[in-house]
Amino acid sequence: MLPWVHSLRREPVLAWERIEPILAFATATEQVMTIALGTMFKGAALTEQGHKDGLAVLQQGWSALQAIGTRIYGSVFLLMLAHAYELLGQTEKGLATIAEAEAYIAETGERWYEAELYRLKGELLLQKARQQATRSGQ
Repeated sequence: MLPWVHSLRREPVLAWERIEPILAFATATEQVMTIALGTMFKGAALTEQGHKDGLAVLQQGWSALQAIGTRIYGSVFLLMLAHAYELLGQTEKGLATIAEAEAYIAETGERWYEAELYRLKGELLLQKARQQATRSGQ
């Protein structure tokens, strides 16, 4: 799925352009899995572009994937959510989602995106430290 490539490369406009026709087709043909995946990528693209409603779209996609019962690439989708929380300054929710992704990796052995998990975890921990410093007036 080309939107995935653009999402991973942090190219939200290109991801958005590619996901819209896929979502339209998937909706017309009732492809539940593709709709759920497309919704995740749409939410990520919106969030990357600064739209706060992108998080709700991401959460909707994640809920749809969970309802389907799919477990494939769960760590990637959890990291998409954690990154959205990071962008919106919701550090604690981002770290909680990272913990969920760590548990998912431990359970499934799906390690191919694990390095990104640790990079994002580090970014969130830095963000948390900056927020705490700002609150304490440092």
